[in-house]
Amino acid sequence: MKKIFVLLIFFIMFAFGGVSHALTLCTWTVSPTSHSFSSSAGSTAVTVTSNCSWPVTKSASWITLSKTSGSGNGTVTVGVLANSSIYSRSGTVTIGSLGLVKTFMVEQAGKFVPIPCTCSISPTSHSFSAFAGSMPVTVESNCSWPVTKSASWITLSKTSGTGNSTVTVGVLANPSIYSRSGTVTIGSLAGAKTFTVEQAASPINYSYEYFLPYYSSINVDWSGIALGNASNYHEVSIEIVARGTNGNLVSEIYKELPASGQTTFVIEDATGTGWVQVRSDQPLSGLAFLGHGSLMADIPFIDNLEQNLVIPHFAQDIEWDTTLLLCNPQSSSVSVNVISVNKQGIMVVQKSLTLAAKGSGSYLLGDFFEIQPLSGKIYLQATSGISAFALYSNVKSSDSYFAGINAVAESYIIK
Repeated sequence: MKKIFVLLIFFIMFAFGGVSHALTLCTWTVSPTSHSFSSSAGSTAVTVTSNCSWPVTKSASWITLSKTSGSGNGTVTVGVLANSSIYSRSGTVTIGSLGLVKTFMVEQAGKFVPIPCTCSISPTSHSFSAFAGSMPVTVESNCSWPVTKSASWITLSKTSGTGNSTVTVGVLANPSIYSRSGTVTIGSLAGAKTFTVEQAASPINYSYEYFLPYYSSINVDWSGIALGNASNYHEVSIEIVARGTNGNLVSEIYKELPASGQTTFVIEDATGTGWVQVRSDQPLSGLAFLGHGSLMADIPFIDNLEQNLVIPHFAQDIEWDTTLLLCNPQSSSVSVNVISVNKQGIMVVQKSLTLAAKGSGSYLLGDFFEIQPLSGKIYLQATSGISAFALYSNVKSSDSYFAGINAVAESYIIK
């Protein structure tokens, strides 16, 4: 027993300074101790301060290390692979060994996946009367949404919104005898919703109808209309509809005049060439102006459609041009036989043309007949009632004369 005690004393002295050798303990510190990465691949440097060698290990395969060991003071680069999951993840990097290890915490965000924008509306349609009105439309959405409309007569309380809200859709009074429809679009791209707007026709009885077979707004051409209320006792509601040569609707203008009132205006909304229909609930007086630069010709209102018409005078030669202006207010196409008769009453040439449904046409007679000089009368034979007018000018020779010649109904016999 005594021998064992002496040996123990000797061992303690040897280990703790009883002899010249002293025991040194390993220490480690790391800076920083954690890092939060985005979902993309990335890396960061970790500084290690130590008085000995140190191993480096990781807890997950998506964590990368620039080295797996080091010695003394040094740096290890800790990285992460891109996170393709929408969920975040975490792991650790351990530096050192035994009970003196240091832990570096790794956090990585999940991949951002935008939430699809959803939108629903209620109701999805509404039918309005001819009078001005409005109604609320409830919008439920998880994002912001634009609001657009397809027609100027539709009104909106807002042009955009966010989340759950309400937009008020309204209509102006419909002065037309025709019903109309349009749409309001709420939202964008594939998630957009459509609110359908229907509006009834006006109760106004447009019992008077007039036709102006031509307008033009090409180059230096311009067109205007003068309207007068022929009633001394009642105001008048007026609808002015311009159509293109192929029958397409170009513009609609609505006006009201007091008893015996009058107005004059240029047809600014209509582009190209076409014809004009005027309707009213009281009789009108009026005419149209055809302008060519500083020159102007008048076209009186035509209130009857005829199948048989005559242009009482025309000339087509080196100095004078006559342009035949026709419109077809019918809902189907019309065939027209155009006959040139000389001053002796003898037919010289005839040719046929077709006017589109609710369409019109302008025909320079020299080009149409492919013959000149010609002069005399023009007879028109149509399969349904049409409106016609002739423009007579010497613009090509002296640019000083620009006038209109009415087409009138007439019974005739061609020799």
